[in-house]
Amino acid sequence: MTLSRTAIRLACAATLAVGAAALPAAGSAASVVYTDANNVWVAAPDGSVKRQVTTNGTADVFWAAPSQADTGMILAFLKAGSSSTMTYMNPDGSVIRSGLTPTYPVGGSTCNFSVSGPLNSRLDASGAVATYSLICNRSTFSGGVLTYLSDPYTVVTGTGAVFGGLFIPDVWFPTFIPGTAGPGEVGDQILASPVMTNVDGDYIVKVPLKEPLAYNAVIFADPPNGTVAQADVSRDGSRVALVEQLNGESAPSLFIYGRNAPLGTPGANWTSGCRVPTGPDPGLPSWSPDGQMLAWNDDQGTKVASITSVAGDAGSPPACGLGTTVVLSATGGDPVFSNAAAPAGQSAASGSGSSGSSGASAGSGGGGAAVRSLAITAPASAPRRAIRSKGLAVSTRCSVACTVRATMKAGRRVVARGSKRLKKAGVARIRLRGVVPRGIRSVTITVTTGTATATKVVKVTG
Repeated sequence: MTLSRTAIRLACAATLAVGAAALPAAGSAASVVYTDANNVWVAAPDGSVKRQVTTNGTADVFWAAPSQADTGMILAFLKAGSSSTMTYMNPDGSVIRSGLTPTYPVGGSTCNFSVSGPLNSRLDASGAVATYSLICNRSTFSGGVLTYLSDPYTVVTGTGAVFGGLFIPDVWFPTFIPGTAGPGEVGDQILASPVMTNVDGDYIVKVPLKEPLAYNAVIFADPPNGTVAQADVSRDGSRVALVEQLNGESAPSLFIYGRNAPLGTPGANWTSGCRVPTGPDPGLPSWSPDGQMLAWNDDQGTKVASITSVAGDAGSPPACGLGTTVVLSATGGDPVFSNAAAPAGQSAASGSGSSGSSGASAGSGGGGAAVRSLAITAPASAPRRAIRSKGLAVSTRCSVACTVRATMKAGRRVVARGSKRLKKAGVARIRLRGVVPRGIRSVTITVTTGTATATKVVKVTG
């Protein structure tokens, strides 16, 4: 199915309250890989140990969408503008394979305009299979009308060239979940992904991992009555974490549901449900291997929480039972659990956004003193076509030397980034150029330097 830009609904997220129970100590056989300060990091779930894996990320060329296998192998994407390259690496950052170009769909839908993503990635436990999602942006010209379309895809591929690539249209944010292997299939994983279309209901996609790769879509009713944006399933299949917008609610929330049957099984098999206390913008959740902890990203950073209870009515979920919530990094993103051993040594601390990065300190920009407040200068409105072709001019004044970073969000998706370093006090001018999907009527501009942040909403016309 081809999606118009107005049909694409992007991901959401959450804030979480702190409870009492403790997270497993750093010695436990689990770790969380995530991004921070444009690089890849790995940490113990309790935050006691954090290690920077890559060191070459910058505001303009940055690492994104990491994941980790139980073997310790890490997959991440180095992004520069609309291009990206895949790298498989060891936990210490040493390269296994690099310079790989992510696979994009060809044939009936060529990405003649741009490609967004990869938006996420997942490695299976063995590190043999990788999956990630992307959006193929293209334009068509017919009858004197120029139309922009976007096609979400999920890609499944072998990490050692075992498999050819499989393109699954209309699904994204994939994750491996437990299932039953059939004859000739590799492992026992099932690839699951909620579809983001204008079709009622939600999909999971079962992918037999064999050659040739094949898949079949199974529609299931999401609990209790809403639209699922992103999901992850515990390895024993008993718990599902969903970013979901319930009918009648104005924003998505993070939910946990219990199940007594595999996903896709007909019938009412949701045994319990609870709502994680959230704020705006929860991201794709990730279960710990034992199903007792959940990692996710929200406006307050990268978090891990212990889940003490999911008891409650799935039709009207109460608050979840939560233990300790740890903020691994206030500036981090895209956390993914694995059963790889947690890092053994402490490196520079991550979580403030001003340490562990390869560039100048985000706090001072090299000037020593901090910028205490910011104000954004930007137009009140801008044409959609001009944002795409010329970019949106944004400026802010620093009272000392600084490094300013700016992002432009269309809905909940970052469509442009930029940065400017000033060696002394002055005005930092940044031009943000990006594609604003049709149906999006405004973009949100955010500029930061150190702990100072400012936002501005710009109306999009045309």
